[in-house]
Amino acid sequence: MQVSSIETSSAEVQTAWTITAATCFRCPNCAYVYNPALGCPKEGYPAGTTFENLPRSWQCPDCAVREKPDFVAISA
Repeated sequence: MQVSSIETSSAEVQTAWTITAATCFRCPNCAYVYNPALGCPKEGYPAGTTFENLPRSWQCPDCAVREKPDFVAISA
């Protein structure tokens, strides 16, 4: 299992996340959740595709408003 860290910051909050296989990512616009265990088959990313392996320009498949850097790490 691969583990890495990502730091996200805003004007008010700074949080460090430890990314594990159980980490999912939520779109801050529409609340779509990318779960690596499920992938995103309708966009061509099969189950098991890690968030790190999605292209930086990947957009939320539900709202298409937010891109990968905007997603927020959450625990599964």
